[in-house]
Amino acid sequence: MLQWLTPVPMILDLYLLEMRTFIEPKDSVLFFSFLTNIFYLGLYFFYVFIYWAGIWWTTRIRPLKEEIFSRFIVIAPVIIPFILFSLGDDLLKFAPKHIIDFFNENLIGQILVYVLVISFMVVFVPLMIKTLWRCDSFPNGHFRDYILKQAKDSGLTFRDILIWNTPWGGSCTAGVMGFVPSFRYLLLTPCILENLTTNELESVLHHEFTHIKRNHIWWQMGIMLSFGILMYSLFEPMLFFLVSRDFGVNLYLKFTEIPKQLSAIITVLPFILFAFLYFRFFMGYFIRNFEREADIGALDMQGHPWHLANSLEKVAYLSGISRDAPNWHHYSISQRVSFLREAYEKPSLAFEFKRKIANKRSLFVFFSVLFIALSNLMPVDTWKQASETKIIEHVYKKETNPDVLLALGQFFYEKKQYDKSFETLTRAMTIKPEEPEIINTLAWLLLTSESKEYQDHRWALELAEKAANLKDDAHILDTLAEAYYANENFDDAILWAEKALKKASDNREHYLKQLDKFKNAKKNQEDKNPQKKNQIIVNLPDFLLNRA
Repeated sequence: MLQWLTPVPMILDLYLLEMRTFIEPKDSVLFFSFLTNIFYLGLYFFYVFIYWAGIWWTTRIRPLKEEIFSRFIVIAPVIIPFILFSLGDDLLKFAPKHIIDFFNENLIGQILVYVLVISFMVVFVPLMIKTLWRCDSFPNGHFRDYILKQAKDSGLTFRDILIWNTPWGGSCTAGVMGFVPSFRYLLLTPCILENLTTNELESVLHHEFTHIKRNHIWWQMGIMLSFGILMYSLFEPMLFFLVSRDFGVNLYLKFTEIPKQLSAIITVLPFILFAFLYFRFFMGYFIRNFEREADIGALDMQGHPWHLANSLEKVAYLSGISRDAPNWHHYSISQRVSFLREAYEKPSLAFEFKRKIANKRSLFVFFSVLFIALSNLMPVDTWKQASETKIIEHVYKKETNPDVLLALGQFFYEKKQYDKSFETLTRAMTIKPEEPEIINTLAWLLLTSESKEYQDHRWALELAEKAANLKDDAHILDTLAEAYYANENFDDAILWAEKALKKASDNREHYLKQLDKFKNAKKNQEDKNPQKKNQIIVNLPDFLLNRA
Protein backbone atom coordinates (compact mmCIF):
# COMPACT_ATOMS: atom_id res chain seq x y z
CA MET A 1 0.00 0.00 0.00
CA LEU A 2 2.80 2.42 0.87
CA GLN A 3 4.25 2.23 -2.64
CA TRP A 4 1.10 3.95 -3.95
CA LEU A 5 1.84 6.92 -1.68
CA THR A 6 5.34 7.62 -3.02
CA PRO A 7 4.10 10.41 -5.38
CA VAL A 8 2.72 12.39 -2.41
CA PRO A 9 6.06 13.80 -1.10
CA MET A 10 7.03 14.56 -4.70
CA ILE A 11 3.86 16.63 -5.12
CA LEU A 12 4.61 18.48 -1.89
CA ASP A 13 8.11 19.27 -3.14
CA LEU A 14 6.91 20.56 -6.50
CA TYR A 15 3.92 22.59 -5.34
CA LEU A 16 4.14 23.34 -1.62
CA LEU A 17 7.87 24.09 -1.70
CA GLU A 18 7.54 25.45 -5.27
CA MET A 19 10.44 23.39 -6.52
CA ARG A 20 8.94 23.79 -9.99
CA THR A 21 10.22 27.36 -10.09
CA PHE A 22 13.80 26.06 -10.05
CA ILE A 23 13.26 23.57 -12.87
CA GLU A 24 10.94 25.44 -15.19
CA PRO A 25 12.40 25.08 -18.70
CA LYS A 26 14.26 28.10 -19.97
CA ASP A 27 13.91 29.14 -23.60
CA SER A 28 17.64 28.78 -24.15
CA VAL A 29 17.82 25.15 -22.99
CA LEU A 30 17.87 22.86 -26.02
CA PHE A 31 16.10 19.72 -24.82
CA PHE A 32 14.17 21.36 -21.99
CA SER A 33 11.18 18.94 -21.93
CA PHE A 34 13.51 15.96 -21.91
CA LEU A 35 15.64 17.37 -19.09
CA THR A 36 12.60 18.42 -17.07
CA ASN A 37 11.10 14.95 -17.37
CA ILE A 38 14.40 13.45 -16.27
CA PHE A 39 14.29 15.66 -13.18
CA TYR A 40 10.71 14.63 -12.38
CA LEU A 41 11.63 10.96 -12.75
CA GLY A 42 14.70 11.44 -10.57
CA LEU A 43 12.66 13.12 -7.84
CA TYR A 44 10.01 10.38 -7.99
CA PHE A 45 12.57 7.59 -7.78
CA PHE A 46 14.32 9.32 -4.90
CA TYR A 47 11.25 8.58 -2.79
CA VAL A 48 10.72 5.18 -4.37
CA PHE A 49 14.30 4.25 -3.43
CA ILE A 50 13.60 5.31 0.17
CA TYR A 51 10.58 2.99 0.17
CA TRP A 52 12.66 0.14 -1.29
CA ALA A 53 15.37 0.79 1.28
CA GLY A 54 12.75 0.47 4.00
CA ILE A 55 11.71 -2.92 2.63
CA TRP A 56 15.36 -3.98 2.46
CA TRP A 57 15.89 -2.94 6.11
CA THR A 58 13.31 -5.47 7.29
CA THR A 59 15.08 -8.41 5.59
CA ARG A 60 18.66 -7.42 4.63
CA ILE A 61 19.07 -10.61 2.67
CA ARG A 62 21.50 -8.99 0.24
CA PRO A 63 23.34 -5.64 -0.16
CA LEU A 64 21.15 -2.52 -0.42
CA LYS A 65 22.70 -1.52 -3.76
CA GLU A 66 21.79 -4.89 -5.26
CA GLU A 67 18.26 -4.67 -3.82
CA ILE A 68 17.54 -1.26 -5.36
CA PHE A 69 19.19 -2.10 -8.68
CA SER A 70 17.22 -5.33 -9.05
CA ARG A 71 13.93 -3.58 -8.37
CA PHE A 72 14.74 -0.74 -10.76
CA ILE A 73 15.63 -3.14 -13.58
CA VAL A 74 12.14 -4.63 -13.38
CA ILE A 75 10.44 -1.29 -14.18
CA ALA A 76 13.19 0.07 -16.47
CA PRO A 77 11.39 -1.22 -19.62
CA VAL A 78 8.60 1.23 -18.79
CA ILE A 79 10.87 4.17 -17.96
CA ILE A 80 13.20 3.91 -20.97
CA PRO A 81 10.46 4.22 -23.65
CA PHE A 82 9.06 7.26 -21.81
CA ILE A 83 12.50 8.91 -21.86
CA LEU A 84 13.02 8.08 -25.54
CA PHE A 85 9.59 9.40 -26.53
CA SER A 86 10.26 12.58 -24.55
CA LEU A 87 13.58 13.07 -26.32
CA GLY A 88 11.98 12.36 -29.69
CA ASP A 89 9.28 14.96 -29.04
CA ASP A 90 11.94 17.58 -28.33
CA LEU A 91 13.94 16.67 -31.42
CA LEU A 92 10.82 17.00 -33.55
CA LYS A 93 10.48 20.65 -32.48
CA PHE A 94 13.66 21.45 -34.40
CA ALA A 95 12.47 19.82 -37.61
CA PRO A 96 11.28 21.95 -40.56
CA LYS A 97 7.82 23.41 -40.07
CA HIS A 98 6.19 21.30 -42.77
CA ILE A 99 7.34 18.13 -41.00
CA ILE A 100 6.03 19.36 -37.63
CA ASP A 101 2.69 20.29 -39.20
CA PHE A 102 2.49 16.89 -40.90
CA PHE A 103 2.76 15.01 -37.60
CA ASN A 104 0.69 17.46 -35.51
CA GLU A 105 -2.13 18.44 -37.85
CA ASN A 106 -2.31 15.88 -40.64
CA LEU A 107 -4.47 12.81 -39.93
CA ILE A 108 -2.05 10.54 -41.80
CA GLY A 109 0.85 11.95 -39.80
CA GLN A 110 -0.95 11.37 -36.51
CA ILE A 111 -1.79 7.80 -37.54
CA LEU A 112 1.84 7.27 -38.49
CA VAL A 113 2.94 8.42 -35.02
CA TYR A 114 0.59 5.90 -33.38
CA VAL A 115 1.84 3.16 -35.70
CA LEU A 116 5.46 3.96 -34.84
CA VAL A 117 4.74 3.99 -31.09
CA ILE A 118 2.81 0.71 -31.22
CA SER A 119 5.49 -0.87 -33.41
CA PHE A 120 8.12 0.16 -30.89
CA MET A 121 6.10 -1.36 -28.06
CA VAL A 122 5.47 -4.57 -29.98
CA VAL A 123 8.93 -5.13 -31.43
CA PHE A 124 11.57 -3.42 -29.31
CA VAL A 125 10.16 -3.50 -25.78
CA PRO A 126 10.19 -7.34 -25.57
CA LEU A 127 13.77 -7.34 -26.86
CA MET A 128 14.69 -4.68 -24.29
CA ILE A 129 13.07 -6.68 -21.50
CA LYS A 130 14.94 -9.78 -22.60
CA THR A 131 18.24 -7.91 -22.30
CA LEU A 132 17.57 -5.95 -19.11
CA TRP A 133 16.12 -8.92 -17.26
CA ARG A 134 19.10 -11.11 -18.19
CA CYS A 135 17.01 -13.76 -19.92
CA ASP A 136 18.86 -16.67 -21.54
CA SER A 137 17.48 -18.75 -24.35
CA PHE A 138 16.27 -22.14 -23.13
CA PRO A 139 18.84 -24.76 -24.27
CA ASN A 140 17.90 -27.25 -26.97
CA GLY A 141 16.90 -30.67 -25.73
CA HIS A 142 14.03 -32.86 -24.64
CA PHE A 143 12.63 -30.35 -22.13
CA ARG A 144 12.51 -27.52 -24.67
CA ASP A 145 10.88 -29.81 -27.22
CA TYR A 146 8.31 -30.80 -24.60
CA ILE A 147 7.41 -27.14 -23.91
CA LEU A 148 7.19 -26.34 -27.62
CA LYS A 149 4.91 -29.35 -28.14
CA GLN A 150 2.60 -28.16 -25.36
CA ALA A 151 2.44 -24.76 -27.02
CA LYS A 152 1.81 -26.26 -30.46
CA ASP A 153 -0.97 -28.46 -29.11
CA SER A 154 -2.57 -25.29 -27.75
CA GLY A 155 -2.23 -23.58 -31.14
CA LEU A 156 0.44 -21.12 -29.99
CA THR A 157 3.91 -20.14 -31.18
CA PHE A 158 6.74 -18.24 -29.51
CA ARG A 159 9.78 -16.45 -30.80
CA ASP A 160 11.76 -18.07 -28.02
CA ILE A 161 11.54 -19.73 -24.63
CA LEU A 162 13.61 -17.88 -22.06
CA ILE A 163 15.09 -18.74 -18.68
CA TRP A 164 14.23 -15.71 -16.59
CA ASN A 165 17.13 -15.03 -14.22
CA THR A 166 15.25 -12.64 -11.96
CA PRO A 167 17.62 -10.04 -10.48
CA TRP A 168 16.22 -10.52 -6.97
CA GLY A 169 16.95 -14.25 -7.17
CA GLY A 170 14.96 -17.23 -5.93
CA SER A 171 11.68 -16.12 -7.49
CA CYS A 172 9.33 -18.88 -8.63
CA THR A 173 7.21 -17.53 -11.44
CA ALA A 174 6.44 -17.73 -15.13
CA GLY A 175 5.15 -15.24 -17.62
CA VAL A 176 4.45 -14.31 -21.22
CA MET A 177 5.52 -11.09 -22.88
CA GLY A 178 4.89 -9.76 -26.36
CA PHE A 179 1.72 -8.90 -28.26
CA VAL A 180 2.24 -10.85 -31.48
CA PRO A 181 3.61 -14.37 -32.09
CA SER A 182 6.71 -13.19 -33.95
CA PHE A 183 7.82 -11.20 -30.90
CA ARG A 184 6.27 -13.26 -28.11
CA TYR A 185 8.38 -14.92 -25.43
CA LEU A 186 7.64 -17.51 -22.75
CA LEU A 187 9.57 -16.85 -19.52
CA LEU A 188 10.32 -19.47 -16.86
CA THR A 189 12.47 -18.88 -13.79
CA PRO A 190 15.06 -21.51 -12.75
CA CYS A 191 13.11 -22.07 -9.53
CA ILE A 192 10.03 -23.19 -11.51
CA LEU A 193 12.08 -25.53 -13.69
CA GLU A 194 13.99 -27.06 -10.78
CA ASN A 195 11.15 -27.62 -8.30
CA LEU A 196 8.01 -28.49 -10.26
CA THR A 197 7.20 -31.93 -11.61
CA THR A 198 6.42 -32.38 -15.28
CA ASN A 199 2.66 -32.38 -14.65
CA GLU A 200 2.91 -29.33 -12.43
CA LEU A 201 4.96 -27.51 -15.06
CA GLU A 202 2.34 -28.46 -17.63
CA SER A 203 -0.37 -26.84 -15.48
CA VAL A 204 1.68 -23.65 -15.26
CA LEU A 205 2.17 -23.65 -19.04
CA HIS A 206 -1.58 -24.00 -19.62
CA HIS A 207 -2.14 -21.11 -17.21
CA GLU A 208 0.18 -18.89 -19.28
CA PHE A 209 -1.27 -20.16 -22.56
CA THR A 210 -4.74 -19.13 -21.40
CA HIS A 211 -3.47 -15.58 -20.88
CA ILE A 212 -2.59 -15.53 -24.58
CA LYS A 213 -5.76 -17.21 -25.80
CA ARG A 214 -7.95 -14.85 -23.83
CA ASN A 215 -5.94 -11.80 -25.02
CA HIS A 216 -5.29 -10.65 -21.46
CA ILE A 217 -2.24 -8.59 -22.40
CA TRP A 218 -4.30 -6.68 -24.99
CA TRP A 219 -7.08 -6.10 -22.47
CA GLN A 220 -4.59 -4.77 -19.92
CA MET A 221 -3.14 -2.40 -22.50
CA GLY A 222 -6.64 -1.25 -23.43
CA ILE A 223 -7.57 -0.58 -19.81
CA MET A 224 -4.38 1.44 -19.32
CA LEU A 225 -4.94 3.48 -22.49
CA SER A 226 -8.58 4.08 -21.64
CA PHE A 227 -7.49 5.97 -18.53
CA GLY A 228 -5.60 8.55 -20.58
CA ILE A 229 -8.32 8.76 -23.23
CA LEU A 230 -11.09 9.24 -20.67
CA MET A 231 -9.12 11.91 -18.81
CA TYR A 232 -8.43 13.74 -22.08
CA SER A 233 -12.04 13.43 -23.31
CA LEU A 234 -13.90 14.31 -20.12
CA PHE A 235 -11.70 16.74 -18.22
CA GLU A 236 -12.41 19.86 -20.28
CA PRO A 237 -16.21 19.30 -20.63
CA MET A 238 -16.58 18.61 -16.90
CA LEU A 239 -14.50 21.68 -16.01
CA PHE A 240 -16.60 23.98 -18.20
CA PHE A 241 -19.82 22.42 -16.90
CA LEU A 242 -18.74 23.00 -13.31
CA VAL A 243 -17.72 26.62 -13.86
CA SER A 244 -20.88 27.36 -15.87
CA ARG A 245 -22.88 26.84 -12.65
CA ASP A 246 -23.07 29.34 -9.81
CA PHE A 247 -21.66 26.91 -7.25
CA GLY A 248 -18.74 26.21 -9.60
CA VAL A 249 -17.87 29.88 -9.96
CA ASN A 250 -18.14 30.40 -6.20
CA LEU A 251 -15.84 27.43 -5.69
CA TYR A 252 -13.39 28.92 -8.18
CA LEU A 253 -13.41 32.28 -6.40
CA LYS A 254 -12.77 30.62 -3.05
CA PHE A 255 -10.01 28.67 -4.71
CA THR A 256 -8.23 31.85 -5.87
CA GLU A 257 -8.18 33.21 -2.32
CA ILE A 258 -6.02 30.47 -0.85
CA PRO A 259 -2.19 30.49 -1.17
CA LYS A 260 -0.86 29.57 -4.59
CA GLN A 261 1.15 26.59 -3.30
CA LEU A 262 -1.88 25.08 -1.58
CA SER A 263 -4.16 25.68 -4.56
CA ALA A 264 -1.66 23.92 -6.83
CA ILE A 265 -1.66 20.87 -4.56
CA ILE A 266 -5.46 20.84 -4.37
CA THR A 267 -5.56 20.98 -8.18
CA VAL A 268 -3.23 18.01 -8.63
CA LEU A 269 -4.48 15.73 -5.86
CA PRO A 270 -7.83 14.82 -7.49
CA PHE A 271 -5.96 13.54 -10.55
CA ILE A 272 -3.61 11.52 -8.36
CA LEU A 273 -6.54 10.15 -6.38
CA PHE A 274 -8.47 9.22 -9.52
CA ALA A 275 -5.40 7.51 -11.01
CA PHE A 276 -4.87 5.59 -7.76
CA LEU A 277 -8.50 4.43 -7.63
CA TYR A 278 -8.55 3.55 -11.32
CA PHE A 279 -5.39 1.44 -11.36
CA ARG A 280 -5.51 0.08 -7.82
CA PHE A 281 -9.13 -1.06 -7.84
CA PHE A 282 -10.59 -0.96 -11.34
CA MET A 283 -7.60 -2.30 -13.26
CA GLY A 284 -6.62 -4.45 -10.28
CA TYR A 285 -10.06 -6.10 -10.38
CA PHE A 286 -9.58 -7.12 -14.02
CA ILE A 287 -6.01 -8.35 -13.54
CA ARG A 288 -6.97 -10.50 -10.55
CA ASN A 289 -9.81 -12.06 -12.49
CA PHE A 290 -7.64 -12.55 -15.58
CA GLU A 291 -5.41 -14.65 -13.33
CA ARG A 292 -8.43 -16.60 -12.12
CA GLU A 293 -9.55 -17.11 -15.72
CA ALA A 294 -6.08 -18.46 -16.53
CA ASP A 295 -6.36 -20.84 -13.56
CA ILE A 296 -9.65 -22.12 -14.98
CA GLY A 297 -7.95 -22.58 -18.35
CA ALA A 298 -5.39 -24.90 -16.76
CA LEU A 299 -8.21 -26.74 -14.97
CA ASP A 300 -10.06 -27.24 -18.26
CA MET A 301 -6.96 -28.51 -20.06
CA GLN A 302 -5.90 -31.01 -17.37
CA GLY A 303 -9.38 -31.96 -16.21
CA HIS A 304 -8.58 -31.47 -12.52
CA PRO A 305 -6.97 -28.78 -10.32
CA TRP A 306 -4.46 -30.80 -8.34
CA HIS A 307 -1.30 -30.16 -10.34
CA LEU A 308 -1.94 -26.41 -10.54
CA ALA A 309 -2.91 -26.29 -6.85
CA ASN A 310 0.34 -28.04 -5.94
CA SER A 311 2.27 -25.63 -8.15
CA LEU A 312 0.71 -22.62 -6.44
CA GLU A 313 1.46 -24.00 -3.00
CA LYS A 314 5.07 -24.70 -3.97
CA VAL A 315 5.46 -21.22 -5.47
CA ALA A 316 4.22 -19.64 -2.23
CA TYR A 317 6.57 -21.73 -0.09
CA LEU A 318 9.65 -21.35 -2.27
CA SER A 319 9.10 -17.59 -2.77
CA GLY A 320 8.63 -17.02 0.94
CA ILE A 321 5.19 -15.42 0.61
CA SER A 322 2.15 -16.05 2.77
CA ARG A 323 -0.43 -18.25 1.08
CA ASP A 324 -3.16 -16.14 2.71
CA ALA A 325 -1.85 -12.71 1.63
CA PRO A 326 -3.53 -11.24 -1.48
CA ASN A 327 -2.24 -8.20 -3.35
CA TRP A 328 -3.80 -5.68 -5.71
CA HIS A 329 -3.21 -7.83 -8.82
CA HIS A 330 -3.53 -11.40 -7.50
CA TYR A 331 -5.86 -13.26 -5.22
CA SER A 332 -4.05 -15.04 -2.41
CA ILE A 333 -2.76 -18.56 -3.00
CA SER A 334 -5.35 -19.97 -0.60
CA GLN A 335 -8.17 -18.14 -2.43
CA ARG A 336 -6.97 -19.43 -5.80
CA VAL A 337 -6.62 -23.02 -4.59
CA SER A 338 -10.04 -22.93 -2.91
CA PHE A 339 -11.70 -21.60 -6.05
CA LEU A 340 -10.04 -24.29 -8.19
CA ARG A 341 -11.37 -27.01 -5.90
CA GLU A 342 -14.86 -25.51 -5.86
CA ALA A 343 -14.87 -25.13 -9.64
CA TYR A 344 -13.78 -28.77 -10.04
CA GLU A 345 -16.50 -30.01 -7.72
CA LYS A 346 -19.11 -27.70 -9.25
CA PRO A 347 -18.30 -27.06 -12.97
CA SER A 348 -21.16 -24.54 -13.24
CA LEU A 349 -19.13 -22.24 -10.99
CA ALA A 350 -16.37 -21.96 -13.59
CA PHE A 351 -18.95 -21.42 -16.34
CA GLU A 352 -20.64 -18.70 -14.31
CA PHE A 353 -17.30 -16.99 -13.68
CA LYS A 354 -16.44 -17.00 -17.39
CA ARG A 355 -19.82 -15.50 -18.19
CA LYS A 356 -19.39 -12.85 -15.51
CA ILE A 357 -15.92 -11.76 -16.65
CA ALA A 358 -17.09 -11.71 -20.29
CA ASN A 359 -19.96 -9.41 -19.27
CA LYS A 360 -17.55 -7.16 -17.37
CA ARG A 361 -15.35 -6.88 -20.45
CA SER A 362 -18.38 -5.93 -22.54
CA LEU A 363 -19.46 -3.34 -19.99
CA PHE A 364 -15.96 -1.87 -19.94
CA VAL A 365 -15.96 -1.48 -23.72
CA PHE A 366 -19.52 -0.12 -23.74
CA PHE A 367 -18.92 2.55 -21.11
CA SER A 368 -15.51 3.52 -22.52
CA VAL A 369 -17.06 4.12 -25.95
CA LEU A 370 -20.06 5.83 -24.33
CA PHE A 371 -17.94 8.28 -22.34
CA ILE A 372 -15.78 9.09 -25.34
CA ALA A 373 -18.89 9.59 -27.49
CA LEU A 374 -20.52 11.75 -24.81
CA SER A 375 -17.49 14.02 -24.74
CA ASN A 376 -18.17 14.79 -28.42
CA LEU A 377 -21.93 15.16 -27.92
CA MET A 378 -21.80 17.40 -24.86
CA PRO A 379 -22.52 21.12 -25.46
CA VAL A 380 -18.97 22.02 -24.56
CA ASP A 381 -18.97 25.32 -26.45
CA THR A 382 -22.17 26.40 -24.68
CA TRP A 383 -20.73 25.47 -21.28
CA LYS A 384 -17.48 27.24 -22.14
CA GLN A 385 -19.25 30.44 -23.12
CA ALA A 386 -21.46 30.28 -20.04
CA SER A 387 -18.45 29.69 -17.78
CA GLU A 388 -16.63 32.65 -19.29
CA THR A 389 -19.68 34.85 -18.71
CA LYS A 390 -20.00 33.66 -15.11
CA ILE A 391 -16.35 34.33 -14.40
CA ILE A 392 -16.56 37.79 -15.91
CA GLU A 393 -19.68 38.62 -13.89
CA HIS A 394 -18.13 37.52 -10.62
CA VAL A 395 -14.53 38.59 -11.14
CA TYR A 396 -14.40 41.70 -13.30
CA LYS A 397 -15.39 44.28 -10.71
CA LYS A 398 -14.34 42.55 -7.49
CA GLU A 399 -11.09 40.75 -8.21
CA THR A 400 -7.92 41.99 -6.50
CA ASN A 401 -5.56 39.11 -7.26
CA PRO A 402 -3.11 40.48 -9.88
CA ASP A 403 -2.51 37.05 -11.42
CA VAL A 404 -6.24 36.58 -11.98
CA LEU A 405 -6.53 40.13 -13.32
CA LEU A 406 -3.70 39.39 -15.76
CA ALA A 407 -5.50 36.30 -17.04
CA LEU A 408 -8.73 38.29 -17.29
CA GLY A 409 -6.99 41.09 -19.17
CA GLN A 410 -5.59 38.58 -21.65
CA PHE A 411 -9.06 37.08 -22.05
CA PHE A 412 -10.60 40.49 -22.81
CA TYR A 413 -7.80 41.21 -25.28
CA GLU A 414 -8.48 38.00 -27.19
CA LYS A 415 -12.18 38.94 -27.29
CA LYS A 416 -11.17 42.40 -28.60
CA GLN A 417 -12.81 44.05 -25.61
CA TYR A 418 -9.92 46.48 -25.34
CA ASP A 419 -11.58 48.83 -22.86
CA LYS A 420 -12.06 46.08 -20.28
CA SER A 421 -8.64 44.63 -21.03
CA PHE A 422 -7.00 48.02 -20.45
CA GLU A 423 -8.90 48.65 -17.22
CA THR A 424 -8.15 45.18 -15.87
CA LEU A 425 -4.44 45.29 -16.71
CA THR A 426 -3.95 48.77 -15.26
CA ARG A 427 -5.65 47.61 -12.04
CA ALA A 428 -3.32 44.61 -11.95
CA MET A 429 -0.27 46.83 -12.48
CA THR A 430 -1.39 49.15 -9.70
CA ILE A 431 -1.52 46.20 -7.31
CA LYS A 432 1.71 44.60 -8.54
CA PRO A 433 3.72 47.30 -10.36
CA GLU A 434 6.90 45.25 -10.81
CA GLU A 435 5.33 42.16 -12.39
CA PRO A 436 6.90 41.83 -15.88
CA GLU A 437 4.09 39.72 -17.36
CA ILE A 438 1.47 42.32 -16.46
CA ILE A 439 3.62 45.18 -17.77
CA ASN A 440 4.41 43.27 -20.96
CA THR A 441 0.76 42.41 -21.62
CA LEU A 442 -0.32 46.02 -21.18
CA ALA A 443 2.45 47.15 -23.54
CA TRP A 444 1.31 44.62 -26.14
CA LEU A 445 -2.26 45.91 -25.84
CA LEU A 446 -1.12 49.51 -26.41
CA LEU A 447 0.85 48.39 -29.47
CA THR A 448 -1.62 46.10 -31.18
CA SER A 449 -5.08 47.29 -30.13
CA GLU A 450 -7.40 47.78 -33.09
CA SER A 451 -9.05 50.63 -31.19
CA LYS A 452 -7.11 53.90 -31.57
CA GLU A 453 -8.39 54.96 -28.15
CA TYR A 454 -6.16 52.30 -26.60
CA GLN A 455 -3.07 52.84 -28.74
CA ASP A 456 -0.11 54.63 -27.18
CA HIS A 457 3.20 53.65 -28.76
CA ARG A 458 5.41 55.88 -26.61
CA TRP A 459 3.97 54.61 -23.33
CA ALA A 460 4.12 51.08 -24.73
CA LEU A 461 7.85 51.50 -25.35
CA GLU A 462 8.42 52.66 -21.78
CA LEU A 463 6.50 49.67 -20.46
CA ALA A 464 8.26 47.21 -22.78
CA GLU A 465 11.69 48.50 -21.70
CA LYS A 466 10.71 48.11 -18.04
CA ALA A 467 9.39 44.58 -18.59
CA ALA A 468 12.56 43.56 -20.45
CA ASN A 469 14.67 44.94 -17.62
CA LEU A 470 12.78 42.71 -15.17
CA LYS A 471 12.63 39.57 -17.30
CA ASP A 472 14.25 38.79 -20.64
CA ASP A 473 12.09 35.94 -21.92
CA ALA A 474 11.56 35.63 -25.66
CA HIS A 475 7.97 36.91 -25.72
CA ILE A 476 8.91 39.97 -23.65
CA LEU A 477 11.83 40.84 -25.94
CA ASP A 478 9.43 40.38 -28.85
CA THR A 479 7.16 43.03 -27.33
CA LEU A 480 10.14 45.35 -26.93
CA ALA A 481 11.06 44.85 -30.59
CA GLU A 482 7.46 45.56 -31.60
CA ALA A 483 7.53 48.76 -29.52
CA TYR A 484 10.67 50.01 -31.30
CA TYR A 485 9.06 49.13 -34.62
CA ALA A 486 5.89 51.06 -33.71
CA ASN A 487 8.08 54.07 -32.87
CA GLU A 488 9.91 53.67 -36.23
CA ASN A 489 13.22 52.71 -34.62
CA PHE A 490 13.77 49.76 -36.94
CA ASP A 491 17.42 49.11 -36.08
CA ASP A 492 16.61 48.49 -32.44
CA ALA A 493 13.53 46.52 -33.45
CA ILE A 494 15.74 44.19 -35.50
CA LEU A 495 18.31 43.97 -32.70
CA TRP A 496 15.79 42.81 -30.10
CA ALA A 497 13.87 40.65 -32.52
CA GLU A 498 17.08 38.71 -33.17
CA LYS A 499 17.60 38.31 -29.43
CA ALA A 500 14.01 37.11 -29.01
CA LEU A 501 14.45 34.58 -31.82
CA LYS A 502 17.67 33.31 -30.27
CA LYS A 503 15.91 32.66 -26.97
CA ALA A 504 12.74 31.18 -28.45
CA SER A 505 12.20 27.42 -28.35
CA ASP A 506 8.51 27.40 -29.29
CA ASN A 507 6.55 29.29 -31.93
CA ARG A 508 9.75 30.25 -33.74
CA GLU A 509 7.81 30.98 -36.92
CA HIS A 510 6.20 33.99 -35.20
CA TYR A 511 9.60 35.40 -34.26
CA LEU A 512 10.92 34.85 -37.77
CA LYS A 513 7.93 36.71 -39.23
CA GLN A 514 8.48 39.54 -36.79
CA LEU A 515 12.13 39.82 -37.76
CA ASP A 516 11.25 39.83 -41.47
CA LYS A 517 8.64 42.52 -40.84
CA PHE A 518 11.17 44.77 -39.13
CA LYS A 519 13.82 44.22 -41.81
CA ASN A 520 11.35 45.01 -44.56
CA ALA A 521 10.32 48.18 -42.72
CA LYS A 522 13.94 49.26 -42.47
CA LYS A 523 14.49 48.55 -46.17
CA ASN A 524 11.45 50.62 -47.11
CA GLN A 525 12.70 53.45 -44.91
CA GLU A 526 16.12 53.35 -46.55
CA ASP A 527 14.57 53.31 -50.01
CA LYS A 528 12.60 56.46 -49.14
CA ASN A 529 15.55 58.15 -47.37
CA PRO A 530 18.79 56.98 -49.04
CA GLN A 531 20.87 59.44 -47.00
CA LYS A 532 19.95 57.48 -43.80
CA LYS A 533 21.00 54.16 -45.22
CA ASN A 534 24.35 54.04 -43.49
CA GLN A 535 23.24 55.67 -40.25
CA ILE A 536 22.79 53.63 -37.12
CA ILE A 537 20.06 54.71 -34.78
CA VAL A 538 20.87 54.03 -31.16
CA ASN A 539 18.30 55.15 -28.68
CA LEU A 540 18.59 52.63 -25.89
CA PRO A 541 18.43 53.14 -22.13
CA ASP A 542 21.64 52.41 -20.27
CA PHE A 543 20.49 49.06 -18.87
CA LEU A 544 19.57 47.84 -22.34
CA LEU A 545 22.82 49.09 -23.83
CA ASN A 546 24.68 46.92 -21.31
CA ARG A 547 22.72 43.88 -22.48
CA ALA A 548 23.13 44.64 -26.17
